Amino acid sequence: MRRKVNRQKGYSTLISVIIVSAITFSFALSLLTISTANNKLMIIIERSQLAKALANTCAEQALFAIRKDTNFSGDGGLVMGQGSCTYSVIKIIGEEREILASGTVATVTRKLKISVTKINPVIQVSSWQEVADFTN
Repeated sequence: MRRKVNRQKGYSTLISVIIVSAITFSFALSLLTISTANNKLMIIIERSQLAKALANTCAEQALFAIRKDTNFSGDGGLVMGQGSCTYSVIKIIGEEREILASGTVATVTRKLKISVTKINPVIQVSSWQEVADFTN
């Protein structure tokens, strides 16, 4: 009779070890998944910030082009580091201009729409806003 009790105790211990191991493995796997997702999110945030900085750089480049030539309208762009940016200057009427600038890093794009109401004697910007798209 004693032998049966020891075997049953051994099976209980083995099952307990298997259950604890499965729980530990599940916990470790969850931590790994969360860590991977967090790393991907951080990369996207970093790319987004860099794309916005590039869009601002191209917007400033467009303002410089307008300052250099008050009749300027057209396109331009830059390639810098991991990304690139483009801008378009659209002549509205008189001194009014609209600048559309975008910065792209990998798959992340940020866009700016800037309205200029006056060029001389100094450039006057009436709005500088981030937009989802350039359409109205």
